[in-house]
Amino acid sequence: GHPTDLTPEQKKGVVAKMRANLVDEKAERGIHSYWRMYERMLQDNGTGWFVGSQMTIADLTVLGTVRWLQSAILDGIPADTMKGYPLLNAHYRRMMAHPVIKEHFETQGEKDTSQSKVMYAKK
Repeated sequence: GHPTDLTPEQKKGVVAKMRANLVDEKAERGIHSYWRMYERMLQDNGTGWFVGSQMTIADLTVLGTVRWLQSAILDGIPADTMKGYPLLNAHYRRMMAHPVIKEHFETQGEKDTSQSKVMYAKK
């Protein structure tokens, strides 16, 4: 929350600063810190998967996070924050090409996205 003594304009300024920090490539706890961590995990495992040599719940969990954060439905979060992370991009493409996952998002994905758009609509 925000302190109650801030004016609406001051609150907007605080929110804008927080969003800018979130997408700042050098921020310690921004989106890029997660992308770097995921990239390092993929590199360390060396199989193209987060754990072991085949898809696991870890890969599915990351897919949900990645898909959401690069969807451009979050106000102030651009869709291209993942550029510059080749292993993570390759993992995302591999996951989205999996027949079951592909079918899910072709048949159910829009429902999920529209709900997210309502929840995270720019105000």
